[in-house]
Amino acid sequence: MDSYFLLGITIVIAIIVGNFSLNLIMKIFTKPMAPPPMGPKPVIANILSELDLLIEMECIGIIEIPMIVKTIPLIQDFSEVQKELIHNVINSLSSSFWAEANRAGLKRAYIITYVTRRSHLKILDFMKEHNYSMK
Repeated sequence: MDSYFLLGITIVIAIIVGNFSLNLIMKIFTKPMAPPPMGPKPVIANILSELDLLIEMECIGIIEIPMIVKTIPLIQDFSEVQKELIHNVINSLSSSFWAEANRAGLKRAYIITYVTRRSHLKILDFMKEHNYSMK
């Protein structure tokens, strides 16, 4: 009878020590979760206007300034200019911007699609104004 009692106490102590060590190991090796962002939900129009401003600035730097030095300002490789423009805008976005956009309900895929469409529009506007057309 004493051996069963001693075995029972040993098992209970082993369970307690095991749970304690498991919790200790989990605290050491797991990252704490980031606190959820506080404040009101951001307005989608403000986020998109920030993207428009970035696209406009990149258009100036990639398209307009290099075309000033040319005698005939033509965009000859549309896809290359668009890739560079999209790449520069997306890479300039900070992690806090992505978090704010996510809080507003905008996913990463939508932002990339939005930047792609707006850059497409800006390049076509420039080409319409400067490239030769069949009118």
